[in-house]
This record gives sequence, C-alpha cells and structure tokens, in this order.
Amino acid sequence: MKKQMKSIIFALILLLAGLHPYTNVQAQTTSYSYIEQLSDGYYATVYVEIQNPNARSSTKTASKTYEISSTSSSEIFASYKLTASFSYPYNNTAKCISATYSTSVNDSSWSFSNCSATYSGNKAIGSFTAKRKILGITTNTIEKTLTITCDKNGTIS
Repeated sequence: MKKQMKSIIFALILLLAGLHPYTNVQAQTTSYSYIEQLSDGYYATVYVEIQNPNARSSTKTASKTYEISSTSSSEIFASYKLTASFSYPYNNTAKCISATYSTSVNDSSWSFSNCSATYSGNKAIGSFTAKRKILGITTNTIEKTLTITCDKNGTIS
C-alpha cells in the first residue's frame, strides 16, 4: 500500500510540475542555403538542414538538397537529396553511420543517372548526373558531388 501511495504521489508531482513521464523532447532544426550559378541560364539552390539532437543523444542527422531551377522562373525542375546520420564522439572523432539519397523530377525533360550515396569515416558523399533532353538530344548535363561531414563535437559542414 505504501509503495502504491508513493507512486501516486510521484505521478501527481510530475503532473503538477508540467512534466509527463512519457514527454518526448522535440529535436530542433537548423537550416541554411546557398546558390550556385550553372550554365545556360540555370542555377542550383543548395539547402542544408541539420537535426540537432536532444541532450541525451549522441547522433545527428543532416541533409543537403540540390534543386535545379531556371533564372527565368522559380520552378524547380529536379532535385537530389543526400541524407546522412553521424555518431559522435566515437573514439574521439565522429563516424558516419548511414547515407541515403532521393531524387525528384518535376519537369519530364530532366532525368537523373549515376546516383549514389556512400559513407566513410566522418563523411557522407552523394553524387549524381542530371540531364535535360529535348527531342532526345541532351541539352544540359550537371555532374555533382555533395559532401556532409561531422566532427567529434557534432558540428556539421
């Protein structure tokens, strides 16, 4: 009976303190972007997004998205996204534990080939070739490699 009473009192204290024994701490997201000028009136916007871990976590997830657009419109023709997870500190360094990619095409004249996502040490590497074809003729080719790294403090670059 005393044990049950202690559990009830503890639950009431948590409730009154605004805490719930199953409270899930939401991760915060940090993001930034930059623009790369491409040939023939195209440009790419690169979006970097970093999921910050909560206080108990020793992993971090980050992504880089490469969106191809035209200077004459804000329409996104095609995009490639590299996502990686890191564990840190890992033997006084960081270690990439996974890397994946995804692609999206909004204009049927664009396509992707040679897509990959690999990881080694504290680095994730994604690469692709994007091509634009008009009437079966390749008019634009973009070959790109994206890299995400993490240091022993969890700093993503």
